[in-house]
This record gives sequence, structure tokens and C-alpha cells, in this order.
Amino acid sequence: MSDFQVEITQAGRGGTITYREGRGRRLAFGWEFSTVGVDIFIPTPEQWEALAGRPRKGWLRGRRQEILARVVEDILRQKAPNAAVKIEDSWIELRF
Repeated sequence: MSDFQVEITQAGRGGTITYREGRGRRLAFGWEFSTVGVDIFIPTPEQWEALAGRPRKGWLRGRRQEILARVVEDILRQKAPNAAVKIEDSWIELRF
């Protein structure tokens, strides 16, 4: 059994990707269709560490690469096994 879960919801041309692990640990990312695939909006490294400084979000500290890799891996497994992936500072692009 996996220690995390990725849920993808859609509303119109976009939606939310929710990453969950353990009890009460949750982080949501917005996404929308683009002309080449899907763009997922993520906090920049600086925003990520600032978020990790908030109460009940300390579990995020120093784990940006790990969590984003998990999210991408699960999205590819669930929805887009042949997509090309590009991770930038503030978004992830999936090209179909």
C-alpha cells in the first residue's frame, strides 16, 4: 500500500490535483488544459518553503522535489502514461 494518494478532479477546463499523505496532510494544486496538454500550477521553491513555515505544514519542508515527483508519477499512471513532463519553478507541463 502506498503512503500517499493523488486525486484529480475536473471542473470545466481545469480542476484540482490533491496530494495526501498520512493523517491530515494535504496539498492542492490547480490545473488547466493548455494548447499542448495540461499545466499544473505549483508554488515556486521560495513559496514552498514559506508555506512549510506555516502551522501544520512543516511536513513540506525540504520535500518539494520528492512530493512533485510523486504527484507527476501518479498523474502519469492515472491519466497520461505517454505524456512528456517539464517541471519549471511555478508549473508542471504535461504534453500529449
